[in-house]
Amino acid sequence: MVDFSYGFFEKQVPINVVFQKDEMIYIIGVTKGKGYEGVLTRWARVSFTAVRAGQNGYYHRTEMNKKVFKLDKAGQKSHSAMTDFDKTEKDITPIGEFPHYGIVKENYLLIKGCCVCAKKSVVTLRQSFLKKTSRLATKNINLKFIDTSSKFGHIMVPFNYIEFIDILTFQVKKNIIPMSRIDDVVKKILRVKFIMGLFERPLVDLNLVNLLERKEHRDLAKEAVRKSLVLLKNGKYANKPLFPLVKNVLKILVAGSHADNLGNQCGGRTIQWQGQSGNDLKIEEKQYRTISRAARGGTLVAREEASRILKLISKANAGI
Repeated sequence: MVDFSYGFFEKQVPINVVFQKDEMIYIIGVTKGKGYEGVLTRWARVSFTAVRAGQNGYYHRTEMNKKVFKLDKAGQKSHSAMTDFDKTEKDITPIGEFPHYGIVKENYLLIKGCCVCAKKSVVTLRQSFLKKTSRLATKNINLKFIDTSSKFGHIMVPFNYIEFIDILTFQVKKNIIPMSRIDDVVKKILRVKFIMGLFERPLVDLNLVNLLERKEHRDLAKEAVRKSLVLLKNGKYANKPLFPLVKNVLKILVAGSHADNLGNQCGGRTIQWQGQSGNDLKIEEKQYRTISRAARGGTLVAREEASRILKLISKANAGI
């Protein structure tokens, strides 16, 4: 047993080696509070003589018998939110809406319900001590639909809306999605449209089209970006500040796949409805080209993917 355990030291252990689908597990975490209670919670009664974590303290919690619905390794091309019933190519993105933002790319598991934890605290998963015999514990779970974001009941249409209509219609006919859910969503949409007056004024004044993309608007947006930047540290030593940059000497490392990809830099809602990846766009400048133009006069701008960043860090004076 010791040799078996020793063999896992300093090695990454996949989650599907420890847990199995449809298994009942324990989840151990901490719930957040705001402080400690004193010894005198009520003047008429003193029940303890030392301060302790009270109604506002931190608590150690154990949730028992959480069922594992799914185990998998996710990624940008794995389509982790696909099921045998729902063949839509989609990934689990807790942030939601914007393409490629927040995609789950590591080993993960889906459990029934939610787990206890305070922000940035460690969550421990442990196998159950007792064998479970209830019907809930022993039956196999066949997931039909996985919501790709953290918004319960919220369905996004990331790519093909025609395919989405067909899938949604089929699921409503099969009573997988109840008609009451559709009515509720439509009611909320109509309420907002009534409040905005879209039924009284359904069309936009086309005479205002010339106001779009005006130079003063672009200048104002650039000014807002400049003023929103916060310089936390200016170089390693106080007597040798990094900024302002010395153009003829400095080497700038521009790293990451988004540096030369305007579509990914803009994200969703900026260029198209859900955004797009690539440079087939005739608007504004990409970070890489902007830095290349500003860092003229012998300054090197290295445009590399993440796999080569470590090799270039030692050669660069600054990184972006």
